[in-house]
Amino acid sequence: MAYQICLTHPRLGETTKEFDGQRTLLGRSGSGAAIEVADPRVSSRHGEIWADSQGVWYEDLGSSNGSWLNGQRLNRPVRLAPDVELTLGETRLSVFRQLPDGLKLSLLGRSGSHGLTLALGDQSKYLEAIYALTEGLFAQDFLPELLSRIRQAVPMANEPAVISWPPQADGTLHYLGGRPGSASSSLAHYAAEGGKAMLFNGEMPKAIANAPSIRLRGVKGAIYVPLEENEQIFAMLCAGSVLPFSELDFQFFCAAAGLLAARLSSERLRQQAAQREALANFLRIASHDLKNPLQAIENCVRILERLPKEKQAPVLEMLLGASGRAKELITNYLDIATVEGGKPLEVKWETIDLAALIEEEIRFLRAAQREQMEKVTIVNDVSGQISGDARKIRQVLSNLLSNAVKYSPDGGEVRLRREHNQISISDQGVGISLENQQKLFAAFERVGDRSIASGTGLGLWLTAALIHAHGGELGVHSELGRGSTFWFRLPA
Repeated sequence: MAYQICLTHPRLGETTKEFDGQRTLLGRSGSGAAIEVADPRVSSRHGEIWADSQGVWYEDLGSSNGSWLNGQRLNRPVRLAPDVELTLGETRLSVFRQLPDGLKLSLLGRSGSHGLTLALGDQSKYLEAIYALTEGLFAQDFLPELLSRIRQAVPMANEPAVISWPPQADGTLHYLGGRPGSASSSLAHYAAEGGKAMLFNGEMPKAIANAPSIRLRGVKGAIYVPLEENEQIFAMLCAGSVLPFSELDFQFFCAAAGLLAARLSSERLRQQAAQREALANFLRIASHDLKNPLQAIENCVRILERLPKEKQAPVLEMLLGASGRAKELITNYLDIATVEGGKPLEVKWETIDLAALIEEEIRFLRAAQREQMEKVTIVNDVSGQISGDARKIRQVLSNLLSNAVKYSPDGGEVRLRREHNQISISDQGVGISLENQQKLFAAFERVGDRSIASGTGLGLWLTAALIHAHGGELGVHSELGRGSTFWFRLPA
């Protein structure tokens, strides 16, 4: 097997030597070595090179300046390969297999931006910026980094910005990134009407030059690049300058805008998916909470069909109560939407007859979960009054009582107690493991055996939101197979 040794010196250039694989001495020119190196820092007997069945090997022979690989001085033989480059003095040595006749190796390089950066010379700043933008494209806070990279590549760009399109109802621009007021609405409209990236240089038309954003900054150059999705402009990358932009500056802005458009489009798709998920979540909440009052209404209607008219009054009263409960639930959904929107939930403080509220909930459960309620004995030891929002506390009690009944498949006792401002609801049901207790109050988390009771994992999440809106606390004590006690505490 024949090989080529490539010797590269920063000032003396590149030379190649043929090597047949036999053990060969390598040394400084004029030393009589089989392979001579034109580098005064190379010793006369610098090293040896040879080949065997495992590949090509090199060993330093104790040279004064040493042989180096990746910053480490060699003290033992090393196997060479096309991507292994040794340093002997100032000379770099690499080895390749002999190419077939008629084939000549012209250039060596590695994947990545380095080779193209060298080829572009002074213009490499644009390429380096594009690589950096691509690498950081999907970072969470990518817009400030993108604008910073643009300023580094094109220092004359005065406060580059990203604006959404079209403008707001009052004609003002909405800034996704950059300093508000740095873009010209006149130039943005001009670029949007043309539907193309535009480079403006020199004196601006009088109608545009008189705009405050142009006149006050003495803008002589501007770049406006519309970002499109499905042939619709949805944003724009723009910048002004007191000096004219070059054509390369313009092409760089177009390339950066292409990356930005891809990133923003994916973000828009993600937000649309999140909105669809939010709608689905709301529907699951509605189906979860409205099930009980609707079931109560259905049961009451069936009873009414069998009762004589003179005995229908109590059932009709229960029907009206279930209907009112459904209306309250819809109001609760609006409350939760307020909380999820980051706004504080309004609590209408009033004095609540707690015992009466609980008894009302128990009657409602008997109508809504008639079969299961026949297995369960509810003991209410709560009396007196408490301060809070009656509608929201009713929802809390409904969720906790309903869960206590549902998760007592073999029946048993459900007991309500009060200690000062803390209310607890205990059952003798299936219980909850310590691990599952950690995720009970998260949205859509259902724990334990799901075959026992249906649900969406939203009841306790809603309960926690309502209690926290009061400034209160919610917690649980439970042991698997030995029942659970849920408690909530309201401020005095």
